[in-house]
Amino acid sequence: MEALVTVTEFFRSTYDVAQGIVAVVAVLLLMSGIDDLFLDLYYWFFRIVYPKKINRYRLEDPGLLKATDEKPIAMFIPAWHEYDVIDKMLLNACRTIDYANYDIFVGVYPNDPRTVAKVEEVAAEYPHVHAVSPATKGPRRKPTT
Repeated sequence: MEALVTVTEFFRSTYDVAQGIVAVVAVLLLMSGIDDLFLDLYYWFFRIVYPKKINRYRLEDPGLLKATDEKPIAMFIPAWHEYDVIDKMLLNACRTIDYANYDIFVGVYPNDPRTVAKVEEVAAEYPHVHAVSPATKGPRRKPTT
């Protein structure tokens, strides 16, 4: 019974501290919510008042995009020990990209021969893919994040 009284007294003595912490957290949550509210109000204002500004290309003719001259596009993909997925990703990209004037440069390291082989397999089939290798060796292990 005496232990219960001690615990009860402890919580009664820390009540003011806990109440202050709750107040600080409530103010921080309110401040965090105000910027979200601002973004929501901004969106809905322009959605109602200027609907074309939010999605100005929604009503454009897709044929107009096809008629526009293609400009060269380059994609750079770093690859280190990606031999199990890099060929599938590159093949999927080459088969689905609806654009002709692009190049995919895949950075591979000379001390990663399996990844180099996979990229060169795809490059033999698709001229848009290029394996790019520096003179220096890559890291010894794949970084974990």
